Amino acid sequence: MQTEIVLITQAARDYISHRCQTDMHVVLVKINNKGCSGHSYEYNVILANTAGKFDEMIRWDNGGIAIDSSSIMHLIGSTLDVKTSIMESYLYWENPKAIDHCGCGTSFALST
Repeated sequence: MQTEIVLITQAARDYISHRCQTDMHVVLVKINNKGCSGHSYEYNVILANTAGKFDEMIRWDNGGIAIDSSSIMHLIGSTLDVKTSIMESYLYWENPKAIDHCGCGTSFALST
């Protein structure tokens, strides 16, 4: 049995599947070097066959994610979930390597 490098909750799988237009699409996840604390998550819906050669693909029946190859090491052991408030729902990472989150809640520093 293959172990995935990140855990994706059922709520996150449903959220992603709803946003992908077809099962040919996946959400590309990438950590950018920007934001008040140094890094932030970026999400883009792409065709699955356009993911990079070394990107980590995690698929399920009606959706999936591709983790950008430059971000994989920073996400190992993380959980992708959905946070819901009165105003919005959004993807949220519980990342053990993320430290020093900024006040805006969208950027973070990475432990070395």
